[in-house]
Amino acid sequence: NEWGVRFANAVWFILTALTVAGLAKSFWDDKTAILSAVVYSTSLFPYAASNIVTPDTPLAFWGTATLACFWKSLHASDRKRSAIWTILVGAALGFGVLSKGPAMLVISLPIPIYLLFTRKIREFCLTPDFFISILLFLGIGSSWYIAIASNIPGAFSYMWDNQISGRFLSEKYSRNPGPLAPFYVYLPTILLGTLPWSAVWYPQASGMWREHGGLRGILNRQMREPNLFLFTWLAFPFMVFCISSSRLPLYLLPLFAPLSIITARCWLVWRPTWFEGHRLRVVIPAVICWSFLIIGLREAVALFPTGKDSRAIWRSMEGRLPRSRHEIVVVNHHRHGLGFYSDENVERVTSSTHPYPTFYMPDRLEEEIHELPTCSHYHVFLTKDKDADMLRSTLRDRKADF
Repeated sequence: NEWGVRFANAVWFILTALTVAGLAKSFWDDKTAILSAVVYSTSLFPYAASNIVTPDTPLAFWGTATLACFWKSLHASDRKRSAIWTILVGAALGFGVLSKGPAMLVISLPIPIYLLFTRKIREFCLTPDFFISILLFLGIGSSWYIAIASNIPGAFSYMWDNQISGRFLSEKYSRNPGPLAPFYVYLPTILLGTLPWSAVWYPQASGMWREHGGLRGILNRQMREPNLFLFTWLAFPFMVFCISSSRLPLYLLPLFAPLSIITARCWLVWRPTWFEGHRLRVVIPAVICWSFLIIGLREAVALFPTGKDSRAIWRSMEGRLPRSRHEIVVVNHHRHGLGFYSDENVERVTSSTHPYPTFYMPDRLEEEIHELPTCSHYHVFLTKDKDADMLRSTLRDRKADF
């Protein structure tokens, strides 16, 4: 059931919007809180990402929750509440690592930087609740990784390469490693993903930079703390993502929480001329229309033939499969959703000499064909048009009946 698969992501998405609202309220007021949640919920990129089944949406929630708990711990009304929020920082950080590994540490990078800028390292770190928070973070965050590494030989080395060294320092995963990649991967993600709300602050961005005196002014300790907090939350993880050799649009999803708060604040401070005097009469119908539009876009994309829709592929091949026992063999590409829709045995093989590095590497095509004479069931090969001639030629060379 597709809705069943996406249900968890919908929950994470809603929780993130609510956390964004709570944090914005602690920064300023109820208006900013409500608008921040609306901006996050209806921005193009967060909504689109919530419909993709990946760990990025839960990571966005835990990243937002970690930074929210951290802010609350520094501005709690009494020592007891501050201790509770500090402990919750460790729990949220641990669940973030459990969701998507070391990427969570990049999202939490603003914490030490903000403490450094505001000279609150001692105040935050030299407390018993901070050490409880660290233990909680290590206990939750490392639990799955320790279990896997201790039970599966080679798992730790693979996780280190796949999640840290291979992604940040090498180009082996071929995820936009070039020096210009941040411009064509991340810039469109921010400019288009924050629409329609960001249209207000695009023209004002340069003016804001000059108003605060550039980078030096923004980092000035006298700057209002919420602004400094949002700046560190947004800027420093973004710099790490740009420096890293692995770059994908979804990496930026956790940064749309501070972007939404900034955007909401810009709407309230820099009201467009057409917005004055027509606030609710204009905004509410516009938000409703936009919400229906992005929902409609999602449905349209689902119906548009792309060649990557596993549901459509399964429907087109379902009636052509043999009724007796068989397995589906996917050649030189990924069809992760095919097993979900077909509920059948789906195996991936490759003819490449340098396939994408996974923990369990796919079998070679030649090996799979070599097994055909000894198998008691049918093999149904699925490949792209560009590899079809190669597949036929290999089957003929191996004298396989097809």
